[in-house]
Amino acid sequence: MKKINNKRFNLLVKTLIILATIILIMTSLSILPILIGIIGIIFIPTSFINDQIAKVDEKFMIDSFDLTKSTAAQYNLSDITFSKPPVILVLFLIIILIILYILIIAQVRKWLKNVSNGQIFTYKNASTIAFIAYCFLILGVFKSVINLASNFVIYSFLDYNSKLYALVDKNIESVGDFIYDFNFTLIFAGIIIWIISYVFKYGAFLQDEFDYTV
Repeated sequence: MKKINNKRFNLLVKTLIILATIILIMTSLSILPILIGIIGIIFIPTSFINDQIAKVDEKFMIDSFDLTKSTAAQYNLSDITFSKPPVILVLFLIIILIILYILIIAQVRKWLKNVSNGQIFTYKNASTIAFIAYCFLILGVFKSVINLASNFVIYSFLDYNSKLYALVDKNIESVGDFIYDFNFTLIFAGIIIWIISYVFKYGAFLQDEFDYTV
């Protein structure tokens, strides 16, 4: 296939490819400190971490959980303890979230390179765009999953104290709240991108018909 003979368009595409490459590298490197954090949590004794939490000023605890002094006075904030499994779970979920972003950026970069090489309406591009759409749909739901896991971390930090947890639980309380917390903007964007993938698929079909006719 012939490349698009437009200098401004080609320059824009090449610039976007470079930008996508930089973002891809930076996003990939962001996983490293999280992995280091997971390794640190695994090997650092829980008793040591709890000793450090016990030294934290109560005012900091009140500000962290967005409580008033009068409300906090009714509960024992010293019940806050560190639990490794839920924290590691959230960190792994964050890594999965970053991987989803990496996949999207990598696929966008791949599509831009195809466009730069003159491959526009192809089945390969249609599949790439469809994959990006599925990633957007997953991202739209993943926000709720992370919020749910974060609430579980807080609940475990409060030593499973349901009364104290009720003070800080402001997100997910039921299945309805879980669904409401979906990122519908990303879900809607995913649906639109999925439709675009079928437009490219149909364009590839027409391109094949034209090439066969010629």
